[in-house]
Amino acid sequence: VSLLITNTMYRREEFDRVLKSIANDPHKPDVQLGWYNLGAEGMAELLVALQATPGKITRLGLQSNGIGDEGAHMVAEYLKTDPPIEYLDLYLNKITGTGAIEIAEALKVNTKLGNINFQSNPIGMVGIKALADALIVNTTLKSLGLYETDTTDEHMRVLVDALMANTSLTEIRIDQNPLTDVTGQALLDLLRCNPTITQINQGGTKMSPAMLEQIQTLLKDPQRAAWAAGEADTKPACEIPLAHKE
Repeated sequence: VSLLITNTMYRREEFDRVLKSIANDPHKPDVQLGWYNLGAEGMAELLVALQATPGKITRLGLQSNGIGDEGAHMVAEYLKTDPPIEYLDLYLNKITGTGAIEIAEALKVNTKLGNINFQSNPIGMVGIKALADALIVNTTLKSLGLYETDTTDEHMRVLVDALMANTSLTEIRIDQNPLTDVTGQALLDLLRCNPTITQINQGGTKMSPAMLEQIQTLLKDPQRAAWAAGEADTKPACEIPLAHKE
């Protein structure tokens, strides 16, 4: 069951119907409350409904609801209860580094979430650092969306450091960020050391065409696939620059 609400205004009656459907649907609904302007108040009501139906909801879309850091705190507390949510979309919600820190702390104990999207949220270095720290211990997250978050080369260095030994993340989405070949080289180093990552979306960055081609070529290297599957006799060369060991 998919519940998609894409209104530009908060409409109480429709939101009430969504809350009732969450309570009454015997299946596992895919709840998509995109562009509904819930704010922190609506977020609180939604979480009450979700917590009353344990084991039902696996996908939650909260695109462009202006929940801010207050709403992010609520989401984090919910994630700490380890609900069955596997997909969480937080696109365009005015979440800063403060909110990202709280969600990152939740990721350290959550064992269900596999895909989280921070697209178009200004989480900054403090947010990236917190997510990097979480990825050192998290073993279930498979996809991280940082599309259009003003992520810089400096931010990516921190993230790459954390991902060197991560064994669960397979996809990184860093499109539309001011990233240069400095990040490109860091990603090449990462791919040579971590065979788990199979997809990197970097469209709309400032990386050169040659660098983009190198990254995609390495991603498709059959040796990496064999290594990831435990079928390779020897592991590819893994040379981590000193810059990534500090």
